Amino acid sequence: MNWNNKNNNNYRARGIAASRCNESSPLRFSISDIDMLKSAMACQKNKTSSLDEIRFEMKGGTAVLGIVDDMNAGTYSFIPASAFVLRRPVPREVLAAAYRDRVRQTWEMERMERILEGILPTNVTANRKGGGCLYATNRVFELFDAYPDGWVAKFDLQGFFMSVDKNILLKLALDAIDLHYEGEDKEALAYYVKDELGHRVQNDCKLRCSPKEWRRLPAHKSMFTQPEGRGLPIGNLPSQVLVQFLLKEIVDFIEGYGLGVVDFADDFVTVGDKGTILRMMGELRRWLASELHLTLHPAKFYMQPVRHGVTFGGYRLSPGRRIIGKRTERRALAKAHWICSHSDTLPPEKAAATLNSYLGRARYCEAGKMVKGIREELEGSELQNILWYDWRRCIVRVRTRERLKRTCAREVIRMRKQYNRI
Repeated sequence: MNWNNKNNNNYRARGIAASRCNESSPLRFSISDIDMLKSAMACQKNKTSSLDEIRFEMKGGTAVLGIVDDMNAGTYSFIPASAFVLRRPVPREVLAAAYRDRVRQTWEMERMERILEGILPTNVTANRKGGGCLYATNRVFELFDAYPDGWVAKFDLQGFFMSVDKNILLKLALDAIDLHYEGEDKEALAYYVKDELGHRVQNDCKLRCSPKEWRRLPAHKSMFTQPEGRGLPIGNLPSQVLVQFLLKEIVDFIEGYGLGVVDFADDFVTVGDKGTILRMMGELRRWLASELHLTLHPAKFYMQPVRHGVTFGGYRLSPGRRIIGKRTERRALAKAHWICSHSDTLPPEKAAATLNSYLGRARYCEAGKMVKGIREELEGSELQNILWYDWRRCIVRVRTRERLKRTCAREVIRMRKQYNRI
C-alpha cells in the first residue's frame, strides 16, 4: 500500500469514498480517507507487534477504507474488546479495544486533543503533549517557590474511571466541540464521541485471562459491576483523553479559592494557606458529589508544611530536592532481579528498554541506591556480556555484534589462560 499521500487532495479522497457506497445507503458524513490513513499510521506506531495489528495490515488499504465507509454511512459497529486483569502494581481491570476500533478512536481523539490543548490550563499535566511526570513535578516546584511558608496537600479521587458519569462527560465534550472545533468533520466527530461514550464495552468482550482473576479485584474497580451510564474502561484511548474535561472542572474549582494546584491523572497537589486548603477540601467534597458525581478517597489525604515536601509522580519532592520514590525504587530493583534471572529467555532489547524506563528517572533526581542496585544485579548475571551501560548518563544499550564478538573472544582467551594454569 502506498502511504505517500503528499500529492493527494481532500476532494479526491471524498470522491473515492462516495464511489464505494451504494445509492441505497446515502452518506451521513464526509470523513476523508486521507485523515483516516494518517490516524491508522499514528495508531500503528505503538502496536507493530500486536496480532490484531498484523491481521489489520494484511488486509492492506481496504481495512482503513472499510472504516471510512462504515463511519460515513453511520453503520460502524464495535468489535468485542479484550478483558483481562493486571496484578501489578495493584489488581486492575483492563478492557482493551480491538485494533480496528483503536484506529477509529485515534481519529476521534486526535481532534479532541486539539480542542483540549486550547482550553486546558497548564497545571493539568497528564496525557497531553509536553506533559508527564517530570513536567508535573516541575510545576510543583514552582508552587513551592511561590508559597515557601505555605502548606501542601495531596489527595485523589476514589475509583475515578469507574465512577465517571458518562452523561456529564458527554455534555462537557459536546459543548467543547460546538464552541472550539471548526473542522469540516465537526458533525461526525460529535456523533461518534456520543457513540463512543454510549457503548458498554463490558457487554461484548472476550476474557483473556482466567475468571478467577476477578476475585482479586474489588467490586468498585470493575466495569462489570457498574450501572448504565457509569464508568470508563481502563485501556481505551478515549478514557484517557475525555476525562480531562472533568479534571479541568476540578482544577478550575480549586483555583477559585486562590490556591496553586497541579493535577496528574486523578492525583492532585495543592499549595497555599492551611485554613484555605481545609475550607476548600470540605467544599470540594460536596461539590464533587453533587455536580460531577465523584468522591474523594477518604484514606488518601496528605497535608504538611511545604518544607516537609510531598510524594508525587513517583518522586519525593521537597524545596530544592527531587528524590526517587520508595515504591518506584522497590519496583525497579525487583524488575532488575527478574530480568537477570530470566536473561536466557528474555530478548536483550526488551531487557534494555525495561531497565531504561527506570534509569531514565534517575537522570532527574537523587536515585543512587536504585542505580547501584540495578548495576549490581547486571554485573552478577550473564547480561553483563550482552548489555553495555553508561552509569553517568544512566542508560543501558545492547552491544553491537562486533562488540559482542570481541567480548566473546576475550572470554575465550581468559578461559584458556585459566585452563592452562590448572
